[in-house]
Amino acid sequence: MRPEVLLEECEALTHKGRMLRMVEVGRLAGSDESARETIADLLQGSIYERLLGLQTCFGSGDAAPALLALADPSRSVRALAVALVALFASDAQVLQALDTLALDLRVALLHRLIRRHRLALIDDYIGMLATRRDVHFKRLVPLASQELVARSLPALLDRFDVIDWQRLTRMHPELAHAQVQALVQATNGVEQDPRLRGIVNTVLLALSESMPDLALDIVRTLATLVPLGRLRLYVLLKKRPQELAELVLASDEQSPVTFNAVAPRLKLDQLLALFERYPTSINQSCFTKLRPEQRAAVYQLCGLGWRSGEGVLAHELVAALPTEQRVAEARRHLELPALQTRTEERLRYAAFLPWDEAVAFLERFVRSNDADIRAEALGTLIAAIRYQGAHSQDALKLVLQRRFEQDPVRRAMLTELAALPTGRWQSEQLNDLTQIIRDALDASDLSSMSIYALLTLSTKLLPFHPEWAASQLALIYRERAYIRLPQLNRTLTLAETRHLANELLPLLPIWHNRESEYILLALAYIFDKRIRDVPELLTILDAILRDTLNSSVAESILSLFKQHTPERLAVLVPQLLEIDKSFITLNAVMNYLNRQRQDLLTPFLGQQAYAGRFSTGKTRLMLGITDGFQRWTPRQQELFAQTLLELARQQDRAAYEVITPLNQLGAMAFIDAAALISFANDPRLGVRDHALRVLSRLDAGQGIPTLLEALDDDRARIAIYALRRILLKMPEQEALRLLQATPLKKITVAKEVVRLIGELGSEAAYQQLQEMEKEELHRDVRIALLRAFWSYLERPESWDSFRRAAQEPDVSVAQAVGRIPEDGLSSWARVQLLDLLKLLLAHPEPEVRVSTLQRIGGDHLTDADQILVTPLLKLMHSLLPDEASWASQAVFATYASQQPALIGEAIRELLGKREALTTTIQNYLSVLRMGRQRLLPATRVLLAVLDEDPLTLTLRMRLTLAGLPWDELAAALITLAPELHADALINTEREIEQLYTRPEVRLDELEQRLAANPDPRLRRLALSALHAQVIQGKGWNDQLRARLSSYQQDSSPLVAEAAQYMFPA
Repeated sequence: MRPEVLLEECEALTHKGRMLRMVEVGRLAGSDESARETIADLLQGSIYERLLGLQTCFGSGDAAPALLALADPSRSVRALAVALVALFASDAQVLQALDTLALDLRVALLHRLIRRHRLALIDDYIGMLATRRDVHFKRLVPLASQELVARSLPALLDRFDVIDWQRLTRMHPELAHAQVQALVQATNGVEQDPRLRGIVNTVLLALSESMPDLALDIVRTLATLVPLGRLRLYVLLKKRPQELAELVLASDEQSPVTFNAVAPRLKLDQLLALFERYPTSINQSCFTKLRPEQRAAVYQLCGLGWRSGEGVLAHELVAALPTEQRVAEARRHLELPALQTRTEERLRYAAFLPWDEAVAFLERFVRSNDADIRAEALGTLIAAIRYQGAHSQDALKLVLQRRFEQDPVRRAMLTELAALPTGRWQSEQLNDLTQIIRDALDASDLSSMSIYALLTLSTKLLPFHPEWAASQLALIYRERAYIRLPQLNRTLTLAETRHLANELLPLLPIWHNRESEYILLALAYIFDKRIRDVPELLTILDAILRDTLNSSVAESILSLFKQHTPERLAVLVPQLLEIDKSFITLNAVMNYLNRQRQDLLTPFLGQQAYAGRFSTGKTRLMLGITDGFQRWTPRQQELFAQTLLELARQQDRAAYEVITPLNQLGAMAFIDAAALISFANDPRLGVRDHALRVLSRLDAGQGIPTLLEALDDDRARIAIYALRRILLKMPEQEALRLLQATPLKKITVAKEVVRLIGELGSEAAYQQLQEMEKEELHRDVRIALLRAFWSYLERPESWDSFRRAAQEPDVSVAQAVGRIPEDGLSSWARVQLLDLLKLLLAHPEPEVRVSTLQRIGGDHLTDADQILVTPLLKLMHSLLPDEASWASQAVFATYASQQPALIGEAIRELLGKREALTTTIQNYLSVLRMGRQRLLPATRVLLAVLDEDPLTLTLRMRLTLAGLPWDELAAALITLAPELHADALINTEREIEQLYTRPEVRLDELEQRLAANPDPRLRRLALSALHAQVIQGKGWNDQLRARLSSYQQDSSPLVAEAAQYMFPA
């Protein structure tokens, strides 16, 4: 067996055939010396040959070639070698190999070992990393066994970042759950530890999808420690809606969790409690999806509140009501003054009346000369059958009597007929339905919308009366050629397919003879995967495919075959190409050859033009294949590359025309890359720049020398980013060596080089960064250097660099260190970060101070030692409004729940500064909404401080209503009443009308307490509490109307006038 003979043999095979042949050669290697020699020669050859040589390992089981190939310059060879090493290498060989690999290949090999269940081997390797304190130990430890991970975590958790927690939860969900529970129980409160809250949310999201009960367990633990609004619960809500509803209701805190999508799955008492207490978490949009008993109870609770100001309840809501309430609402709407002049809107509600009553009411409208009103009335009468099944025959009789109506009226009747539940139609009524369809088809003005209604009616009856429905569908198809199966929303059953096929079979040859290709294609789509059960249609589609001149029809038929009868393509595609070479222009044929029959590709690689039904033959074909080239032979890739190069080299081609050929050339690993590399010097700038980007994708890194060369000229801005892709996949030492040799004359290059060195994460890379810091650097490069130090945040030297930068006058440099993330920092490093932020808060430039304040307030940093207190309190007095505002937000976010006295002193010092005081209280109110109970001590302190100044009444009222417990609210308002002036009264009214959003609200009790007070100002607030109950969802019920009447008779004009200008619907 000689290599050249074997390669020539492979040239005529498909990719699958080549791979099987090489496995066979591998099996022969154990007993055939020539086979072993051939394999050895292949392993020393081109990328293609090395891949073939490696493929023989699947037959021989020899891991030695694969171990050597792990260092191959070809990315494709290395990837195959990883799979083989995991499969055949011994434990000792794998351990030795892992130490030589770049991180991405190391991770790939470890995942392969997991799939091979070689878990003990993985533990051995991870244990070695731990022993030598490898920099990648934290990144790789989640891949070990649960026992090893559990032993390793205590030393790592303090430095785990979000990505680490995601990996841990994905690989060991039970362990992640246990660790989070332990962290929560060990802390003083999750709300006071934003970092822990971030960990919790990361784990919650991952667990909610895969193990929702574990996620729920965490949420239950946290429910008393942190507002549920701080947790990411949207995934868990879909999995455990009842349990989450229970927790939300028990919290008595406002929540952003929205229950509309899961409302039908809730218990009735939970549903009613949410509608009553959490109007921002659930609303009427879910009403029609509720179960009947749920709808009845929810309507009883919320029906009045859902009415518009004119008293109108949405038609779809009335339609979903139980019979008694539905009829009552229908009668009310028909008498509603607001609808007396809106005839068409009013008529719709008549569908909810008892049949005789609906007929009597609609009689004059059915006879109207106005076609629109007549259509609405007739459609409404038919719609009434939904609730009056005994009168379905009356509806059929009505439609039959109106068979000569103009199409808009006919369409309304047919649409409502089709919308009725299918259970309304019995076998004895099918003759009338047949006549209705016949009458409609005979109408000369029958519109497509009316045809659609006929099809909908027939399709809906297909499961119940398949023989009849199939005959009617066939009739409509034959006479109107409108091929649809509307609202089926599923695949046909085998029985339905047979009935429909039996009716349609006589039509198939007729349509075929008439060349009605689109009709036959539409039929094929109707049968979908059941097309396999209609061989006659498949035969006709096959014939169409061989004869059609329409490329879209041919493409669609091939797509159907690929999806539902893929075995046909194996015979059909070669035959089609034999008939007409232009079939290769169809994507389905081109892709089939690319994926399955590479042996047929060679004639179509652009060396010859083909004339046929889908191409003129004037130009050579340029295949649009962009991937899968690894399945081709080198000869095929070279032929196609010649074609691509001829096009790309045409200087009159615009850049966009050359981009795809360059991408294709870059994806072919078996060609000489020199031709592609030459485009890195193309005079067309767009072509040149794109070629540089493509060089980074070359399989064996052939573009590296050119990219490095380009760093020294005007191509550097593109080349450095192209190099990034290559360098981060290299072994760290090799990547660092290249980066150290890179010229840094250009700022763009220098910045990216510095960043890349930082991302290597090795000790040698850190030393290089420290050496670079000693040099005189451009500002942008210095900022990049500071960013590179983020990979070394556990090193004291890094923080020394950050502190020096924080004191520099340059705004950009100082702001750069203010963005250091807290995620993944150890306890020591977090203290360093707080010290750094304190330094930045004292920076002379306001832009630096404000950006630091925004970061502190936005990230909710933990500052148990109050490192930032003094500068933050000082900045609350800033003369710059934005700075003072951001300072107050940072103070509240960081200290409000733990240091209420400190907050009080800060506010006391602002009492004389009205603008700053107003802004500060507004900022406090914004954080209060999601943590009222937790912030209650701070709220009491603030109220006490504000009470020292009589001119803060409006602010006190706002804070009282937003922050005090509900059972203290009435007494607090009564206490403040003597101070109420006009402006404070008006503002308090507005605040009370928004109280309905508080879950623990009992507005009726508040109203009664205030209404009984002799002070008219409090009675005016009681009126606001009454109106808030209407807004809350209760609507103007009889009880509220009666109470409004009493306010309208109040002795004080302050109360009576406002009450008399409320107009309940």
